[in-house]
Amino acid sequence: MARITKLPTLIFSAFLVIALASGAKAADWKVVKTFGQTWVQTSGIQKISLSRGTSLSGNATVITGRNGKVFLVRGNESIIVAPNSMLRLRNQTSGGRTTILQDSGSATYRVHRRNAPHFTVKTPTLSALVKGTNFKVVENRFVSKVWVNEGLVQVTVPATGEVADIRPGQSAVFEHKRNASLNIVGPGARDRVTKSAAVETLGGAAETGGGTVSGVTGGFGSAVGGISRSLGDTVDGNVSAVGGAGGGSMGGAAGSLGGRVGGAVGGVGGAQGDVDLNEGGGGGFR
Repeated sequence: MARITKLPTLIFSAFLVIALASGAKAADWKVVKTFGQTWVQTSGIQKISLSRGTSLSGNATVITGRNGKVFLVRGNESIIVAPNSMLRLRNQTSGGRTTILQDSGSATYRVHRRNAPHFTVKTPTLSALVKGTNFKVVENRFVSKVWVNEGLVQVTVPATGEVADIRPGQSAVFEHKRNASLNIVGPGARDRVTKSAAVETLGGAAETGGGTVSGVTGGFGSAVGGISRSLGDTVDGNVSAVGGAGGGSMGGAAGSLGGRVGGAVGGVGGAQGDVDLNEGGGGGFR
């Protein structure tokens, strides 16, 4: 069993020596071995056969046929692309972060360890973020799967918001069916699958929005009530003042009072209309 374990390490080491001896850029992936049907495709160019010694910069797509296999190396990192697979390579960012878009098939990754996560593999279903490890990603029409051989891999399913850390010997499995959820299988203690903060915040925002609208409605009712009471007090006071005035003055005061009351009632109606429009604008929260 010990010999079987050491053989992949020896193979990877041989590939690393070959890659380091070449003149490829540090950000390029070097093709050190191909088997069967393999192709490469860049933006706007038809796919061509992939051959040993080719340097692949960012935005290149590696495709393997039913009997195809590709070994890629970049510095001390490597990828083995299995048959019937498609991988899209992306340029490293200024911070040295790498993203691989694995559209289909299977690939095994060996990533150099760093203090912070810097290497991400994304499939149409899930995302695997690592600091440095040896892991395998499988994507087909039935299931998405991440198997970890060494290190720690954080797996995220954007559609459900589920997140889990996968440890050596364990796999994260997500079946492509309705109401599916992320499952962790394998030996040892398994981390709990949690929901991402973004999903929980979305639900909380909806609840908060409802409470805010209710509060605004309640405040509006109180304000209208207060306006009505103030109007009544003002009218009563004006009527009392009219009662104490002389006959000649009463007509003028009554006319003035009618104008004031009419204006006040019109103002309240306008204010009510404005508030109705504001409530109509918040109809989306209902």
